Amino acid sequence: MFFVFKTAVNGCVDMKKLVFVLLFVLSLNADTVSKNLEYLRNDMTFNQKYIMFKVFNMSKKYDLQYTMTAISWQESKFGKWKINLRDPSCGYFHKLLPEYAKELGLKPNNWNMSRACEKLQDFDISFEVAIETFKRKEKWCRRHLHTENKGIIWKCAVKRYNGSGIRADNYYNKIVKKIKALRIYMSNNGRENGY
Repeated sequence: MFFVFKTAVNGCVDMKKLVFVLLFVLSLNADTVSKNLEYLRNDMTFNQKYIMFKVFNMSKKYDLQYTMTAISWQESKFGKWKINLRDPSCGYFHKLLPEYAKELGLKPNNWNMSRACEKLQDFDISFEVAIETFKRKEKWCRRHLHTENKGIIWKCAVKRYNGSGIRADNYYNKIVKKIKALRIYMSNNGRENGY
């Protein structure tokens, strides 16, 4: 992109180079969506598909079906990897354990974080905690950005779900690409599976 800006500033935009750069950027995005679709179609177990459709259906009443399904996919591969010791986080949506232990009124030590992780192994608890967390992030974004624009608030909430800065931007981009793949997959396979 710097190249395009530099040539535009000099007043000598080479259209072939501009078109090539734009096509390259679009192909990267399409490639990621196609890889995501490939995963949805061929690489998931029966249990992962069950969790995917369960998240999708339970999230409909919050109008977050694609968002929460993409977050579950990104965080735990639909329950395949429910524990991450690096964060540490746990559950189908990978809630941070120190934060969740505090929400439970517990001191965030190893013992209490293990207890919190045990609770998050239950799908229904993990789902409710994830919805509450996302709604809290939306509320924070609405208040701090002073806007009612749903698109801006949603983007902010997705980013805040996973931190801030460059990490949040990368997370947001991954979620958006997963949502694109989910929309295609659900429009085709959702009907076949009765969803």
